[in-house]
Amino acid sequence: MTSVGTKNSTVARVMQALQQKSETNSAQLERINANIVRVSPATDTVVDELEHGTDPEAKLDPGLKRIEKMEDDVEKQCQTDLADLKKQEQEDKAAWERWKRPWLAAAPL
Repeated sequence: MTSVGTKNSTVARVMQALQQKSETNSAQLERINANIVRVSPATDTVVDELEHGTDPEAKLDPGLKRIEKMEDDVEKQCQTDLADLKKQEQEDKAAWERWKRPWLAAAPL
């Protein structure tokens, strides 16, 4: 009788574990389905846009163009600043040469 009780207990535990696993799998499947439902409209929109030859990023173009213009403006400003720095460096070198010549000429050797 004990062995039958042990077997029944073991079977009951296995059945309970299978039930829990089934519930876990069902919950995971529900989350997966929810994600598919959530992502599906966006995917459909992109697929439709690609199939009809439209740019999926067309809505981003105005903002993208504004950002590109800002980048171009910053690059131009950097180039201008660099040119100004090079010019200033040449002027400083020339001023240094003009200043040190009389001092070197007057210095005893």
